[in-house]
Amino acid sequence: MFSFLTLFLVFFPWKSSLKIPAVFTSEEYVKIYSSYPAIIKEINVINDQVVEKGDVLINLEIPQLSEEIQSTRIKISLAKTQINRLSKKAGNLDQYIVLQQTLIALLSELKGLNKIKTSLTIKAPIKGKIKNFYDLSIGHWISSTDELMGIVNYGSGHVVGFISENSIDRFKLNKDATFIPFDGQHNIVQLTAISIDKSAIQNLSYLTLSSNYGGPIAVRSYVSGNFKNRPEEAFYRANFKPLNKENLIKWEIPGYVHIDGHRYSPFLQFIKNLLALLIREIDF
Repeated sequence: MFSFLTLFLVFFPWKSSLKIPAVFTSEEYVKIYSSYPAIIKEINVINDQVVEKGDVLINLEIPQLSEEIQSTRIKISLAKTQINRLSKKAGNLDQYIVLQQTLIALLSELKGLNKIKTSLTIKAPIKGKIKNFYDLSIGHWISSTDELMGIVNYGSGHVVGFISENSIDRFKLNKDATFIPFDGQHNIVQLTAISIDKSAIQNLSYLTLSSNYGGPIAVRSYVSGNFKNRPEEAFYRANFKPLNKENLIKWEIPGYVHIDGHRYSPFLQFIKNLLALLIREIDF
């Protein structure tokens, strides 16, 4: 019985909590991406321009997308015509059912294509000022992982957390969380997780979280210049929104975000990390 209980505790995924290094800041920063690889068709903003929520920032295009939409519409029209003709005749139920299924599939395909087309008009998700917008030009190809620009909203109150690559698959969006400041002097803040970046950070912009300044995120000590605060392992930026706007912290302060994620076994995670380390050493 004792052996069974031990094995259960070792291998069963029972732990779910995540402890994420984070900073409460009085400004909100949102990175802007394209949902699909595309070509820049039109640029409507410049760096440091103030935009309102919903303003069109960039229009993109995907070659042949319009042709695909038009082709699908023609196929839908043809399918409808064939169905109308068959409905007036007897003894063709099988063919009628096949055409109905074809029509449903075509309508679903058209809906997906139109959704892609709509997403190519990139709008501001928040009110704020355009930042980090320098290297884009009309006709330029961009991928879905390229940061096109950022929008910063000063004075809004926001928590930025940094999740290690080992924990990213356990992170849940739209989940309640709690921010606890390091200093113990400020009240805890109740949050909800709203987004996570698609690519790892290149540099840690919040120095209070850097190991060079006594923070919990280890950074590389042998680099300098623009990358002197680059983390030793991959971290992904996650954004959290306070649930209560009253009595918020008025400046930047570090702490931890505590949030429940997908359950896992600490022992199996240890084995997984150990194997990954051995593979890296062998490759090296």
